Amino acid sequence: MPPALDVQTFHPTLGDGWRWIDTPPSVAVTVGATLSESASLLSVSDRDEAWKVSAHLLEAAPHVGATWRNLTLLADVPLRAEWQGDVGVGDPRASLLLATDAWGVLRGSVTAPVGTLGWPYTWEEWRGGFSVSQTHGRVGAMLGTEKGAAGWGLRGALGVRLPWLNAEIAGTRTWTEIPVVSVEAMISRTFVRGALALSPFVSTGIVPGVGSPSLRGGIDVRRRPRPVEPPVPPATVEPPPVPVEPVTPVPAEPPVPPAPVEPPAPVEPPVPPAPVEPPAPPRILRARVERHAACVAAPDEAVILQRLTDKAVAYLRAQGGEEAVIDATDAACADKRWVDLIVVEVK
Repeated sequence: MPPALDVQTFHPTLGDGWRWIDTPPSVAVTVGATLSESASLLSVSDRDEAWKVSAHLLEAAPHVGATWRNLTLLADVPLRAEWQGDVGVGDPRASLLLATDAWGVLRGSVTAPVGTLGWPYTWEEWRGGFSVSQTHGRVGAMLGTEKGAAGWGLRGALGVRLPWLNAEIAGTRTWTEIPVVSVEAMISRTFVRGALALSPFVSTGIVPGVGSPSLRGGIDVRRRPRPVEPPVPPATVEPPPVPVEPVTPVPAEPPVPPAPVEPPAPVEPPVPPAPVEPPAPPRILRARVERHAACVAAPDEAVILQRLTDKAVAYLRAQGGEEAVIDATDAACADKRWVDLIVVEVK
């Protein structure tokens, strides 16, 4: 059986920067969906004729993820409909991701054969996969593998952020009953509208044989946190002016002759006051650092926030908090990232 290559390996990623490369999430709960239409995905031929197995495939892949510290659990379920053909649910996939500073984002995934569709829209078998994604500045990369009873495959992707769009290219090689090599190039751009991030994309794929190249177009929709507006202080009310009474001139008194001056009494020397001990500086027992990430997160957002947190902690230690217990918590994002240092308890 040929592998279900093109319609099975396109899954939603973590983060909102790339379509094939995972990045750390900017929110605790990730909700979204990838909508796409693919033309001429899979064709077969013999000596006499050629025909399309998948001519036009419509797909909606909702996905939801939950993040706790550096771990994220992500699940997606593809809903697929072939034009004038099969309609149903593809095989769902569950992934566990770990965001690290040294290795980037590591993903382990399992695809379960519990969908309602058959080949070529699912693999019809249990498959496990592993991938690593790394970003540095404007460049990103991904390398992953997937294996099941039908064989295994290797997939890699490279991406670069251009001034107006993101460009990515991915390649796949499978070692199955019928080995397949494919290449797909994609461009996308992200628009932010309120609490939503919209990323339209278009790609073209090339495989050896008939039906190539193929075309894919779609849009990825994801929820983003709303920026928290700072509170507006109440307007200051000026008190009404107090009326001033006119001053009535007082007639001058006649001058009084000066009294006779007596010699001054001896003055005792002043006693110097006792030295006053300066009050002891307060001891900070507990404090909290609230971190507000940027709503449009940078690729190294976590590293920047950690650097700001370390500066706030060092400042607090220098101000009498050598023994203080300091908690770091993540708060709502803002247009510009910042940290808030709050003293909770002093002695």
